[in-house]
Amino acid sequence: MRVELTAALLEMDEPADEISTLLGHSSKSRHSWVIARGISSAYRSIVRGRSRYITLSPANRIIMTTEPGESVRDILLNLPDDLRDDVLASHGIPREAMDRLAAGDDEGFIEVRRDFLAERERVFMARYGLVAPPGEGETDIDTE
Repeated sequence: MRVELTAALLEMDEPADEISTLLGHSSKSRHSWVIARGISSAYRSIVRGRSRYITLSPANRIIMTTEPGESVRDILLNLPDDLRDDVLASHGIPREAMDRLAAGDDEGFIEVRRDFLAERERVFMARYGLVAPPGEGETDIDTE
């Protein structure tokens, strides 16, 4: 799954400098370096789930630095209006997923984001003439 996530991240637009600063990101090359080396501490959970489905889903992961005690969920829910759309787009979070997160529907958030990321992955693969067989290529639970 790390390869697919890397591909999806590299296809997303780099956030503007002010967004990067807000989120603690320095550049796309830093994202690539962290992902390529498999530094798992870079992947943060967005929601803390009561179920394994939520906890281990790749759709529940994001690359974002936070201060100790800060919740990624809270940061996303409290983004300044002038940055919200750019941050969500750069992190592969569609508006519908955020609406579910804001409503407290953690599982719905995961499902909407999972489907969105899986579609982005299919589009990316298609550019290179690749097609996943039916039933493969979905963002499955991942324990890495």
